Amino acid sequence: MPYYIKKGAPNCAGWATVKSDGSVITCHKTKTDAINHMVAISISTGEKVGGELGKKRETAIEAFIREAEENNTQ
Repeated sequence: MPYYIKKGAPNCAGWATVKSDGSVITCHKTKTDAINHMVAISISTGEKVGGELGKKRETAIEAFIREAEENNTQ
């Protein structure tokens, strides 16, 4: 199970290290602390580092539309 970080997890001020289902492992005051914890857990369990949970990646089409809109407003 990959591990992630998440800002604004339930009952967690700041950043959390979470499982892929969103359940909180530990809360952290800083994003750096959450990343360090996520990496340490991933290494110890042999899992891939998951990154930021819930952060949507932009598709090529979305990037094209966003760039076109940005160019039209400038």
